[in-house]
Amino acid sequence: MSAIVVTNSVPAWILASRLKTLGAMACPIMIGNALAFSAGQFSLPIFFLSLLSGLLLQILANLINDYGDFVKGSDSKERLGPPRAMQMGWITRRAMVQGIFTTMTLAVLCGFPLVLRGGWPILFIGVAGIGLCGWYTLGRRPLAYRGFAEIVIFFVFGPFAVMSVYYLQTLSLSHDALWISLSPGALSTALLLTNNLRDIGQDAINHKRTVAVRFGERFARCSIVMLVVMAALGPVIMYYRFSYSPVVLASVITLIIPAIYFKMILREPISRRFNLMLASLGKTLYLFGIVLSAGIIYGASERIFL
Repeated sequence: MSAIVVTNSVPAWILASRLKTLGAMACPIMIGNALAFSAGQFSLPIFFLSLLSGLLLQILANLINDYGDFVKGSDSKERLGPPRAMQMGWITRRAMVQGIFTTMTLAVLCGFPLVLRGGWPILFIGVAGIGLCGWYTLGRRPLAYRGFAEIVIFFVFGPFAVMSVYYLQTLSLSHDALWISLSPGALSTALLLTNNLRDIGQDAINHKRTVAVRFGERFARCSIVMLVVMAALGPVIMYYRFSYSPVVLASVITLIIPAIYFKMILREPISRRFNLMLASLGKTLYLFGIVLSAGIIYGASERIFL
């Protein structure tokens, strides 16, 4: 950042929240709500509450990640990724702890009406979500340091997010929601894997055993490309297997944005240029969710009015 960021200021908290990453949660929540609309069971308050509580959980995870990596010494001046708030001195340790608890409280308050709606399954998912936010980088054996975080991220931002939102709206489950949930799960996993590929050198030094560290650069590079390609399968399955409107296929076009960087990911030496792939995946998660949701809603509206 070229501009001076005042410690503990609003701009500092915005930077710490990492708004560009929130598409990972917004995407499956939009899709789950759109599927509920298609099924003829949609509540606007539930939509807003599920979106808000989900985004707050994502921000909570980002703040805890910033704090956890800082206190473990994983964030250093040699880091190739965007600067972190505590590393740069934008937010003090005490303020970060207060911010973490404030964000968690807000997430719980927004999630309480959803628990009343969905019962014990939603309570379990909410408690597990908060627990995962903490486990990711805190404690003696944090998830991010164990080497299977990508698997957890796939299910959290894929099947769990889409299915739980769909359940909140309809109080039921569906095969449609399960199949399409693989797409946001794949994109979010590609996002995390790109991040860990970029940081593979520093992670190895700091004993952060990510998938990239465990299985090597070549595996991580190929997996990123495969995950983005895999994301295209969801809309295709929706159209051919479940007879959704062909408009849902338009979401596949958004995958061109990260595909532009496939050559870089597969062949170039690891550098700060890999942040371009991260940014493209962040944008794609937003756009993929919006376009696919619009296609689902359009098809449902077409049936209603015809």
